[in-house]
Amino acid sequence: MKRQIQFEINDDTSVLEASKTFFTRTGFKIANVTDKTVSFSKGSTLLNMVTFNPLNWKSRITLSVQNNLLLADFDIDATGQAVTPKEEKLWDKFIESYRISIVDKVDLSQTISQELK
Repeated sequence: MKRQIQFEINDDTSVLEASKTFFTRTGFKIANVTDKTVSFSKGSTLLNMVTFNPLNWKSRITLSVQNNLLLADFDIDATGQAVTPKEEKLWDKFIESYRISIVDKVDLSQTISQELK
């Protein structure tokens, strides 16, 4: 399952820092960092077989800044899962919460984690 969003930003440094905060607070680990990109990972193929929470599926998120645009690629590995519309909607809500957190400069990481449980 793949998702991609993009939106305009003003300050790439603060956006990447806010993104690090959002994703680490929601259980992701920083996998790679450069000046204009950061990637996060979570889960494993084995965990996919036993978890009930779709947000714990093996996933990789890559953020990149190009000019005044933030591109976010979400690569969600649903191995071992029969992905339901409800699970897709859950991921969409998580992604939208991330976008709102960055655009509106309000940290929704704790709120969305509690809500999605």
